[in-house]
Amino acid sequence: MLFERFKQIFLTYGICEIEFSLKESNERLIRIENYKMQNRNRLIRVYNKDIYFYDCRDLFNITIIEDCNLEQNRDKIQIDIIDEMIEEDYEQWYSSIEPLTFNYFYDYQVKKSINTEELIKKLCEDEYNGNLLLLAGTNELSDLKPDYFSIIIQTPEIHRFYVLETKYGEVVINVLISFIEEIKKTIKHKRYSTGRLLDMYNDKNAKNKSEKYRELLKHEKSQNSLFLGGVLISIEVVLFCLLLFTITKITTKPILFIVSLICFILSWVLIFKIGKAKKKKEKAFEDKYFQNINPDKKMQGEMNPIILEKYNTKFESFLNRIKQNDPKIKICGLVLEDNCIDLQLEKDSRGLYFNFEPKILMIFDENDITYYYRYDRYTYEELEDNLVKLVKNHFN
Repeated sequence: MLFERFKQIFLTYGICEIEFSLKESNERLIRIENYKMQNRNRLIRVYNKDIYFYDCRDLFNITIIEDCNLEQNRDKIQIDIIDEMIEEDYEQWYSSIEPLTFNYFYDYQVKKSINTEELIKKLCEDEYNGNLLLLAGTNELSDLKPDYFSIIIQTPEIHRFYVLETKYGEVVINVLISFIEEIKKTIKHKRYSTGRLLDMYNDKNAKNKSEKYRELLKHEKSQNSLFLGGVLISIEVVLFCLLLFTITKITTKPILFIVSLICFILSWVLIFKIGKAKKKKEKAFEDKYFQNINPDKKMQGEMNPIILEKYNTKFESFLNRIKQNDPKIKICGLVLEDNCIDLQLEKDSRGLYFNFEPKILMIFDENDITYYYRYDRYTYEELEDNLVKLVKNHFN
């Protein structure tokens, strides 16, 4: 992947996690975690040094190695993993969803080919066409003043949130790779007062918008509304309390108990039917308007033949070395399912969970820290040595 291509993706669609290694030695060097960490900052880890940055574009200005930034080191490093895929597969997948992304963010931030007024105009067009939702910051995008604003928008089809705010006379665009509950915290932290999330996706905001936008507003309201769930839970609590009461009167008023039990059972049937109808309606909207952006597992190909061969021997060499080093480690799994081999190593409250996929090995620990290994970067012997070292350091 060309560096400019990586930069474009990072600043428009956003990359959650990426790892770089040295071209000469394949030594893993840089890991970027592009989501909010400590003090609401993002993280870049160089060897064992943690560097925090706030704005996405800051990544390309940070001094990381030998007083040089990422771009100045581009000839020395290579991409290992991007969001749990090797870079070739990621770029192929990204090309299929690129038309859904806002490439004019890159045009504004890097190419400088559009100005702030044109940026706002393009946002308004995408909102009208139902490609984005204004969550907070202003009542309407058309009300924005180019010299000062701060907004949060959502692009439901590609599952991204963005903060756009003016700083030093220009608009800074930050990708938020997060969940809606985290976005609500961000909105509360920044003390926004208007927007779709704050007015509960009110229908009046669909005025003078496209049909897709009107349906999108209803779709998001259905997904995020707590009213229906609150009513149903309240009914269940009342019926459950009534059931408990009738149990105490079962000897004198058995009919009352039977009626309350039937009502309690029917209420759960009703909840199930309402939930099923709600899911069906939401899926109908997504099938009508949204492209499936999930990576196709077929793109990964068949399981690596060497890994498959080692699986057929139950990873005998690797696991024997683990047992010799620490007999107390419990070994579980070793199951091949859906083109993935599962293996778990556990000891006391600690654990390492291996997912051998066709082209990469992903390992998660008990704190959800992830380790990646590309098979094509190692011989099997080198890979096994690295894994034994990882296990030894983790459990000791």
